Amino acid sequence: MYRDIKVRITGISTNPDGEKDTTFTEAAGKYAARENGAEIRFAETEDGNKILTTVEINPGSIRIRKSGAVASDMYFAPNNTASLNYMTPYGELSFINKCMNLSVDFTEEGGCAEVNYDLFTGDDLIAGNFVKITYEFV
Repeated sequence: MYRDIKVRITGISTNPDGEKDTTFTEAAGKYAARENGAEIRFAETEDGNKILTTVEINPGSIRIRKSGAVASDMYFAPNNTASLNYMTPYGELSFINKCMNLSVDFTEEGGCAEVNYDLFTGDDLIAGNFVKITYEFV
């Protein structure tokens, strides 16, 4: 059964030169308890295009799937390296993400998940990234 939530996502990306880019998303969404975790769904608009995001949160991993104007399937687990294809209206981009840290905290009022990972193309570091996903029941 899905419950209504408010979702907030903060992303901080730091390029190899130390320049930071911070993004913030806030959206109404849906939460469902799953065996050993949770699923969060919400829609966002980027450059006038709708994107549906599904976040699967488990004690030791997070999967973020996007569909719509962009499409991707990102998997994060501590000390895990995974390939990532990111489809945009302009073409496909291929990356490798290396997750260093992951923390997940659930409460009766909501929850929080944080991921630290590096993004590469081949052997070249594109950016160090931090993502914080919080949700609260409404």
